Amino acid sequence: MKKKKAIVIVTGVKINEAKKIFKRSNPATLIPHKGKQYKMNAAAGAAVALNRAGYIVYMTGSCNGCMKLLGKTLLKKPYHFTELNLLDKNAIVAFVKEVKKLQKKTGLPVHLVHYGGASETDVKLPGNSIFLDPWETPSEAVAPIVANNTVTWFNILQGLRSVFASQKITKVVLISAITALRTKRLHALDAIQKGAGHAMARSLALDLTPENIFITEIMPGITDTGFYDNPKTLKYIKHASKELGYDYTDATFPVFSAERAGEAVVFAMDVDAHVREITLMPFGQYPHLGA
Repeated sequence: MKKKKAIVIVTGVKINEAKKIFKRSNPATLIPHKGKQYKMNAAAGAAVALNRAGYIVYMTGSCNGCMKLLGKTLLKKPYHFTELNLLDKNAIVAFVKEVKKLQKKTGLPVHLVHYGGASETDVKLPGNSIFLDPWETPSEAVAPIVANNTVTWFNILQGLRSVFASQKITKVVLISAITALRTKRLHALDAIQKGAGHAMARSLALDLTPENIFITEIMPGITDTGFYDNPKTLKYIKHASKELGYDYTDATFPVFSAERAGEAVVFAMDVDAHVREITLMPFGQYPHLGA
C-alpha cells in the first residue's frame, strides 16, 4: 500500500438530506441511504478529496452517523471519525490523546482543516435560513454562530499545540466562504460569522507563521451542500444576485459540489508553499469580491 502523506483532522463534517436537485454545472455528489439522498457539506467534501489524495482523514463533527455513512460510501481505509463538541475543552483533551496515539503509530505529521457554521449550532432561525431581513434576524443567534466559527477554532488549535510543536511544518486550513470578503443585501448574519473567521485567519497567519504553523483560508462560493435547498434561502440569494445583474432561475442557478472546495484544500496541503487564501466559485456565479 502506498505510504500516506499525513494525518488531517477535519472538523464539522456533516451530510444533509437532499431536498432539491440542481442540474446546472457541477451539482453535488449524492449519497443514497434508506431511500433518501444526502449532500456533503464543505468539510465532508474536504474529507473525501483528502482521502482520495492519499491523506489519512480524522473526521470530527456532531453527527456520528453522518461520518459513518460518508466513510462507508465514499472513503477508502484507513480513516477515522469521532463525535466531538469543539466547545468542550475536556472532550478536546481526550481527542488529542487519540490523535497523538495515531501520530506515534504512523509516524506522520498532523494537519488541521476547520469548518464551522450555523448548522452545527442549536440556533433557531426564521424559515431555518441564515439569509434574513435585519428586522427578523434574532440577535441572540449572533453569539453562538460566531462562536462556532471562532471559539471552536481557538479550542482545537490550542488543544493541538503540543502536536504541532513536535513537527517541522503544520498546515491549518479554515474553510470559510466568499461571504467573508463581500456581503450583499439580506446577508448580515452570514457575513458576520464568516467575516469573524476571516479576521481570525488573517491574524493567526501573522502570529503563527514564526512557529511554522501556516494558515490558509479557503473561501468557496455557491456550494451544493443542501444549504440552498431551503426555499427561503434560495429565494433570497436569487434576489440579492439579481441586484448584481445576475438573474438566476432554477435552471441556471450556478452551484458546484463540496468536493471542489475539498480539492482546493488538497492543493493547499500538497503544494510546497504557504497558501494564504483561495477563492473559488462555480462557473456562472457573480464574481463579486467587493463590499
